[in-house]
Amino acid sequence: MKTEYDINLNALNIGFRSSVVLSCLTLITFALAMMAIPPSGPYCPGNCMEYPYSGSLAYFPRDYYWIFFALFERE
Repeated sequence: MKTEYDINLNALNIGFRSSVVLSCLTLITFALAMMAIPPSGPYCPGNCMEYPYSGSLAYFPRDYYWIFFALFERE
């Protein structure tokens, strides 16, 4: 027979594990979002995109990888 202490301990265990998973997803999302910065502006080393960014289609998949992880965090 489960006591109230066992039920509370189980809830705390689930909460701790879900917070660790959410923290890992946040770190992955941040890393992917930082890689999605377009190659333009004053800090671009070479092969830069100029306004109106018509060459951004070549970078399309890389720019949106982080969005999938951000959607998981929102749920």
